[in-house]
Amino acid sequence: MNLKTTLLLLVCLLPGALFAATPDSLRRELTVHADEPLKRAQLLLELGQFFSKQLERDSAIRYYRESLVLARKLDQKTIQLECLEDLARNILNRRLQLDSVDIHVREGLELAEQLPGRTIAKANLLRIWGEYYRQKGEMEKGIEPLETASDLLKEGLDGKLSEEDRRLYTDRYILVLNARGNILKNLSRCEEAIQVQQRIIELCRQTENHTQEAYATFNMGSCYFIQGDYPRALEYYLKSPEIMQDSVKKAGMSAGVNLGVGGIYAEMGQIDSARVYYKKALKNARDIQRARTEIGTLENLGVLELKAERYDSSIYYFEQGIALARAGDRRALLAASLAQIGAAHLYAGHDGEAARYLNEAYTLSRELDSPTEIAYSEATLAEYHHRKGQFRQAVQLATAALSAAEARQMMDIQRRTTLTLSQAYEGLGNPGKALELYKKHIALRDQLLNEDKVREITQLKMQNQFEQERERQRLEQEKKDALVTAQLQRQNIQRRAMGGGLLAMGALATALFWGYRNKQKSHALLEDKNQLIQESLKEKEVLLKEIHHRVKNNLQVISSLLSLQSRRVEDESIQEAILEGRNRVRSMAMIHQNLYQTEQLSTINVSKYVDHLTQNLFASYNIEPERIKMETKIQPLELDVDILIPLGLILNELITNALKYAFPDEKTGTIHVGLYREEGPLVLRVTDNGIGMPKQFDFHRARSMGYQLINSFVKKLKGDLKIQSFAGTDVVLSIPQPESI
Repeated sequence: MNLKTTLLLLVCLLPGALFAATPDSLRRELTVHADEPLKRAQLLLELGQFFSKQLERDSAIRYYRESLVLARKLDQKTIQLECLEDLARNILNRRLQLDSVDIHVREGLELAEQLPGRTIAKANLLRIWGEYYRQKGEMEKGIEPLETASDLLKEGLDGKLSEEDRRLYTDRYILVLNARGNILKNLSRCEEAIQVQQRIIELCRQTENHTQEAYATFNMGSCYFIQGDYPRALEYYLKSPEIMQDSVKKAGMSAGVNLGVGGIYAEMGQIDSARVYYKKALKNARDIQRARTEIGTLENLGVLELKAERYDSSIYYFEQGIALARAGDRRALLAASLAQIGAAHLYAGHDGEAARYLNEAYTLSRELDSPTEIAYSEATLAEYHHRKGQFRQAVQLATAALSAAEARQMMDIQRRTTLTLSQAYEGLGNPGKALELYKKHIALRDQLLNEDKVREITQLKMQNQFEQERERQRLEQEKKDALVTAQLQRQNIQRRAMGGGLLAMGALATALFWGYRNKQKSHALLEDKNQLIQESLKEKEVLLKEIHHRVKNNLQVISSLLSLQSRRVEDESIQEAILEGRNRVRSMAMIHQNLYQTEQLSTINVSKYVDHLTQNLFASYNIEPERIKMETKIQPLELDVDILIPLGLILNELITNALKYAFPDEKTGTIHVGLYREEGPLVLRVTDNGIGMPKQFDFHRARSMGYQLINSFVKKLKGDLKIQSFAGTDVVLSIPQPESI
């Protein structure tokens, strides 16, 4: 027998070994085995699996169901179990008839109990069950089956397994943990979600599962984004594509990263920058022909334009997304876009179009049993009916939306529905109920307005830093802007926060007085006003802490972006300038971090601040503690932020100069920092036992950026600076009677 004959025989005997089965070949097999129910059940299962891999879920579901019917008649439990598991997964991904997922999972679990060695099948079904509850919006219920699945897989991993089985168990365990992390993230239990993602990363590194490690890293960024820690969110977003090794999936991840970065800009109120990154994400999605990502990105762009009140642009993006969703029969994405375009038409004054889209969105979201989309549709429809003078319909819809929004902490829906209800009850002649809901609306509005003010204030000067940091020739100007930013922000924060809050309270009190003066006694109004003012003052204290937190976060974003820029720069002098700029930004960020972590909103413990600052500088310049020692002697002082910001920047420059120039050629030595009051003046003293300053050095005429900053801030503090150089350098700054000690 020659080689050609042998190969032909192998092809005839083992067609599957060389050629994968196709739908046509499987269908021909079905015809051949028309009278063999068991064979037909197996072939139908294979057809379902083929179409499932091709993401043609409707065809997959049809063949799985046909196979399941035959397997039940034949009492073939193994085939039944496979069909039930695959059916549940595909229906879940299809996001249609979700209740049938629950039915299939329960039946599958009963069968798995009857069959030996079905741990993986049980874990898969439990994971699908957890995802089912997540999509239903019943997050807490979803945690229990996922924990059970985790226990099953951990128990299996603790036993004796082959290398192949151990890898399979670990991969399934990672998927279960990922599902659990998503639920925790949706519940805003981000600290727990971060721990889950860290565990996933550990397991992925053990098994070299780069794909899931990249996804977990990206999810870490999402958790930090929800927490408002934008620098860390940015760090993890940008790290995730570097881990991904699959080129196709890396291209898909690029879309997610651009969406994430765009989301950071959007949260900071920088609409133009957010739009740029969303459009990059849209291009990524179109390049890889990923319709789901493209629809989601178009929705994000539409929402961005809706917030900017650019209704025509918003409608343009939503229409594109809706067309894609209809073409692909992606009903869940379609429901979200329909509700959003309905809102855009409503606010643009297109009442007819608004009603058409909103009613379709409401009907579809109820069919899908999607609580979030139902609440959004109800809230917007309620606004539409109020506009038409149909107050009872408005009350009915807004009440339902408010209940759902309160249960799921949907703050924007709560704000909108309380206003709609107040206006609708006023139209129905129920002023008492209208007033009650209007007060609730004012409280929610102030909370959201305060968050918006924080974003506006913290990005007052930041937009220039984000854009100009790419231009080398403007780097020095950026650093000056960064130094001034914190001072301007703090002053504007206090004026706007307190002034805006009091004006809002005054406007509310006036509105209440003129609206209801004939029905309420004057002393009741005064009591109500006093109570609201007390509540407002408490809220402002919380706001100030939040402001300091956001300022710190955004200063860290600048630091992160400067770090990213330095990686693309080869010139050492430019890298050094960027490093100095980062250290100056960090010195200010530390101050705001200390402010929001303490009860004192305007003063800071100097000793802790100096320790953190010196540690950061030593780390930045990779200084070994054994080579250069740092000694500090700080009196227990509490300094006002107006004094500590310039003082901290001066100290930053002095320590930096000592680290860079006082001990060349790996010389050893000591730097001493002292801060104390001396019969009135506040004295800052920085000494070192290094090589000292050049003989002709005059710090008043120094042209370096560092000494120009020192001179500028010494003048601001009305201080006196003296520098002596013998056996090292001794710098003494005296500040006359600082008031905030």
